[in-house]
Amino acid sequence: MTGWGNIDGWDIDPVGVQTVLEKVMTLYAGEDGKGNGGLVKRAGEFAQYVDDAVAAASSEPIGIALREYVKAVKPDLKSTFHKVHSCVKGAMDATNAYMDGDIKMAEKAQRRAVDAPSPQAGGRW
Repeated sequence: MTGWGNIDGWDIDPVGVQTVLEKVMTLYAGEDGKGNGGLVKRAGEFAQYVDDAVAAASSEPIGIALREYVKAVKPDLKSTFHKVHSCVKGAMDATNAYMDGDIKMAEKAQRRAVDAPSPQAGGRW
């Protein structure tokens, strides 16, 4: 299936975009999209795994090193979450704008057809 039309050389398939974004959100935030699965859940589990490693190491230097590591990667994880959210929202907004533009073009063409002069007798306009 192709997109809804062709605006300035673009041909976007809104259903295809939605399908891809749903897959991304499932991998990112889980089936419900609320962070109960996917990368968001795994990030929460990561902290627990590090805590378990600290306890298992029974070593203050290793514990300090692991906690420092978590502090170092936490901002990167947070920025990754923001980036994923931003990209998904941007793709949704762009697709909606594309569809709105296509609808406006269709409405304009329809108005032109309705406003076109009626043909005169003999087939002349």
